Amino acid sequence: MAGEETDRAMLEAAGFSEVDVFKRIDADICVGTDLEEAIDY
Repeated sequence: MAGEETDRAMLEAAGFSEVDVFKRIDADICVGTDLEEAIDY
């Protein structure tokens, strides 16, 4: 998403009250080895 502060603001605006537990996690993920596999994912 856009960034922690922006995401927190969007969640609060949507009515979520406990967004203070929001924690950023940077991790590489693999959703396929090519476009077709990624779409199927």
